[in-house]
Amino acid sequence: MRFQWFKKLSPALQLLVLTGLTFLLLGLYVISAKYLRPTLASCLSLPTQFCQDVSFNAQAFLRFQDLTEENARLQNEINQLKAQTAQLQEASLENQRLRNLLSLPQGTQFKSISALVVAKDSSNLTRTIVISQGSLNGVKPGMSVIFGAGLVGRVIETFPGSSKVALLTDFNSKIPAKIQRTREEGVVLGTLKPGQNICQIKYIHDAQIGDKVISSGLGGRCPKGLLIGEIIAVTDDESGLYKIAQIRSEVDFSTLEEAMIILE
Repeated sequence: MRFQWFKKLSPALQLLVLTGLTFLLLGLYVISAKYLRPTLASCLSLPTQFCQDVSFNAQAFLRFQDLTEENARLQNEINQLKAQTAQLQEASLENQRLRNLLSLPQGTQFKSISALVVAKDSSNLTRTIVISQGSLNGVKPGMSVIFGAGLVGRVIETFPGSSKVALLTDFNSKIPAKIQRTREEGVVLGTLKPGQNICQIKYIHDAQIGDKVISSGLGGRCPKGLLIGEIIAVTDDESGLYKIAQIRSEVDFSTLEEAMIILE
């Protein structure tokens, strides 16, 4: 109870009191060593050493407090820099996506509008997305949707401010296409197989792994020459009369965030 007043002091004042007490005891020690008997001097040496130790520990504690505060400040600055870096990286990725969005094949003169992907549906049979442009913007069912030079799919339903798009991989999707190398025509269909970026072309005879598949433009379903993807596997159909080729889509639907709708 006698030292409650000392405990209530701030660390700085405690250090000041202990430092003063240390100097007082050192003074008494010097005087006693010179003028008093050696026995008294030796009695004062123990508390003097104790006060020195306490003073040293108090100074170390204050330095530790300062380092803790400095560490917290630096950590806060690091967190802010990380947040800024993440924002810059996201802006850079968005810029690259927009560049890809506008990279149409040479010689094309499509009238188009851009849209954001606002929803995705990847159930067992359905592979669709919802985009942020609708009938009020001139979008109609049957219009083609692209990303860069790659075909995404076709509009199947419109609303005033949005549209539903069936991707190439949708089970009900049918796109007239041709193999770029041989010019042989077939139909690109969606599949029930797992994988968001795999479709297939049927009714062909000559196909090789690595062949590019493009839209043929037949039937007026989509413009001619849009890149669908690359053949990654070739097998015979059940009848043995034709071949079926698995296609890896040019567009990665799992990361698709923007698209272009071809209006004309």
